[in-house]
Amino acid sequence: MRKIIVILMLVLLLLATAIGVYYNFVYLPEKRKQVLEERIKPLIDAGLTREKALEFDEIHRDWAPYNETATEYARYWVDYPVVSEAVLETSGSLKHTASSLDLVVPNIANKTLTEDTLIDFMVKHPSLVKDDGLNTTDMDLVKYYVHLPRIVDRVTEKIKSQEDRLFALNELAPYVSKPLTEEQAYHLIEKWYPDLFSACKKERVPVVFGDSDEDFVNNYDEIFEYGTDPLFGIGNFTWTPTKIVNDKVYEVSVFIRAKSLRGILPSKLYWIPINYTQFPLEVQLRAFPNETVREFDLIPVNENLIESHITIKDFKGGREYLVTANITDKTGNVITERKIPYIREFENLGKRLYEKGTKIGIVYGLITKQHEWDDYIELGGPYEPLLGYYVLNSTSTENLMVIERHMDWMSGHGINFILDIWSGKESEGDIRDRVFKEAISTLEMFKAGGMKFGILYESHWRFVDAFEGINMSDPRNIQILKEDLSYLKENYFGHPAYLKIEEKPFFHIYGNDGMYGNIISGLEEVYKFMKENYGIQLYMLSSHAIPEVNEDWRGPSEPRGIKVDNPSVKELAYLFDAMVTGGAPTPDYAEFGSYEDYLEMGYRYWYNFSLRNELDFIPLAIPGYSRKYCPWHSPEVREKDLGAVPRSIELWKERLIMSIPYSNTFGMMVGDWNDFTENARLEPSTQQGEGFEYLEAMKDILAEYYELGT
Repeated sequence: MRKIIVILMLVLLLLATAIGVYYNFVYLPEKRKQVLEERIKPLIDAGLTREKALEFDEIHRDWAPYNETATEYARYWVDYPVVSEAVLETSGSLKHTASSLDLVVPNIANKTLTEDTLIDFMVKHPSLVKDDGLNTTDMDLVKYYVHLPRIVDRVTEKIKSQEDRLFALNELAPYVSKPLTEEQAYHLIEKWYPDLFSACKKERVPVVFGDSDEDFVNNYDEIFEYGTDPLFGIGNFTWTPTKIVNDKVYEVSVFIRAKSLRGILPSKLYWIPINYTQFPLEVQLRAFPNETVREFDLIPVNENLIESHITIKDFKGGREYLVTANITDKTGNVITERKIPYIREFENLGKRLYEKGTKIGIVYGLITKQHEWDDYIELGGPYEPLLGYYVLNSTSTENLMVIERHMDWMSGHGINFILDIWSGKESEGDIRDRVFKEAISTLEMFKAGGMKFGILYESHWRFVDAFEGINMSDPRNIQILKEDLSYLKENYFGHPAYLKIEEKPFFHIYGNDGMYGNIISGLEEVYKFMKENYGIQLYMLSSHAIPEVNEDWRGPSEPRGIKVDNPSVKELAYLFDAMVTGGAPTPDYAEFGSYEDYLEMGYRYWYNFSLRNELDFIPLAIPGYSRKYCPWHSPEVREKDLGAVPRSIELWKERLIMSIPYSNTFGMMVGDWNDFTENARLEPSTQQGEGFEYLEAMKDILAEYYELGT
């Protein structure tokens, strides 16, 4: 029995061993194989090879059974294992890794993105991938990162909203390198976020080339060209004359529109009369109207905008002005200003007369050397100009203002053209030429004020040995005149303010009654030269109409001790366009009676001569004349002062009224503006009775006889 039991036990042991062997070496391997096949089947079904499925299963077996998300990840893992593992590691979510790879892989496949770039981005910005993986906005950042990694890094660090990050990159990226440099783009993020970006987003204007503060300068230029604030600017700041009478502005309207996207506060506008501190204080007080600064309130129409019209009136003129706006916002001030060009002190009577066909002219000389005043003062000259003893030896603001004031005073009292005493070219060192060219090109009186000018050719300083007469037989003088006229044509005759009579430039050779020699052939040669070379015919003024001579007078008979036989005035008449009578008389004019008698005699004779010879006639009235203070005369001549013309308001009026009937062919001349040495001037001085009295008397007479047509 025991034996049987032992045998049975052995049998059972053998059976158990057999079963164990079968289970472990047959059944279990088959079962494991079956389980593996079942486990990797979704991977194979998803397109993985058995080899890749087994490899994937070896790594991610704990994900089994493999759902759709796992198999989707596996498909990407096969071709992009490094990126897939990197996204998975960074996000920590298989679900979000799969969806991330849906976005990433097509970009890698079409080579718009490299695996290294993506991994670099995730390493720098893991927070964008963690938990939710890469979404479409993250991918937009990645796309910008490909070309602008430094910019994307700074945007991502500084801007917390993904929407705002993309807004910033969308605004900057198109302009990087054209013309925005990467450094400038970085600067915009570093300094101007969030203010500029938020404002542009709100206002719906571009960040780079938009004009967020509506000041007509784009943000790029404000920041990188001018260094100004793109969020705070003045878009409109203009002034418009709203009341003008005879060229004098009596009222202006100032419009200002200012915008600050940080918030604007109540501000100020100032109307500031410019004080010309270059002049001594006493000159400022007496030669310019007294005015003070005026202040106006600028009230915002909303939290970001000032839009105001300010009416300014009751100013006096006679100067330039500044309109200054002091605009305040929540971070500071913007001060801007507009310079108002010279506003006349007087209404422009001269222009009105000119438009009616009446020309009133005066000789004008630029005093450019101090000795001109020193000599006059040393000889006891009693008059000081209202503008002081000016020396116009440069184109400074002060000097140009002297000329502007002169033109205002002249035209305000009826004068509408000047004869500039021209004595030489700038290139020859003649400062008068340079100063006068600057004056006619910049001053309002010549640009818009209607003041005309012609040339009084200073023959004494141009021709050879001309102080005793002008030798027209000397070829040097003919050549000098040709060259000077060529220069004048290039520099003056074409100026819009140049006085032209029937398109002919007005040109007067001083002292042409002292010409001798071959006058006719000399002038004809010059006229032919101008016609052939420039197509110009000059309007020439003759000074042969001296009251005590007649049409048979032949000028100087023995200049420089040489006997000459000159043509008569009658024979010369065809060479000129007009004749002028008046001015400084002969020393012995008293034999004809008073100066007024002498003047009337000349007017009557030469007016009729002019009519017979189809010439214009120009009467020349002067307020006075004296040789007392002329340094070029001898002490004996100065002391005797023969030929002096008495100076008084009443006599001045009489001479003007006497001249008017003879002015119907052209107009008239009224002496010298600033000839203080010969006391023939009209420029106001500081002495009582010698301020504006002579000008005012002339204005009244001209207005009465010409304006009213009496």
